[in-house]
Amino acid sequence: KAHSPGWRVGIVGESRGGGRALMGLPKVPDVGPVVLDSVYADVGVLLDEIAPAESGLPPAFTPGMELMARVFFGLDLARVKPIEQVRAHPEHAFFFIACQDDSTVAVHHAYDLKAASANPATELWVAPDCGHVNAASVYPADCPSRVTPFLAGQLQ
Repeated sequence: KAHSPGWRVGIVGESRGGGRALMGLPKVPDVGPVVLDSVYADVGVLLDEIAPAESGLPPAFTPGMELMARVFFGLDLARVKPIEQVRAHPEHAFFFIACQDDSTVAVHHAYDLKAASANPATELWVAPDCGHVNAASVYPADCPSRVTPFLAGQLQ
């Protein structure tokens, strides 16, 4: 479906919820801009990065965890790649927020997502010293001063 200026609805999501919002983007064609904080680009890459530390198991066990998710919960984690939705939807402007020192979702995910967007209005804000999903609380003036004009420009 072709989009036109005049969108009145955007999406705002954080972390896993933001990843889910991206994965569901094809199901909501009338939505406009998307603001995402601390979102992963590819859940398989994310698991490789955090599963050993979170589980206490060596990295060799990560594929087994993915297999268990598929067998017991029907989750094919290899197919959860929000970055593919960013690539597939150049009509959407995205505003990505990341914290430089995020130990849950490494900052490279935000850079990868930004690079995947073909929309020239897409933006990325990488904030220092704020951890995971904390840019808005650590920088209470900066976050709205960046996000509000982005949304206002896209939701005309």
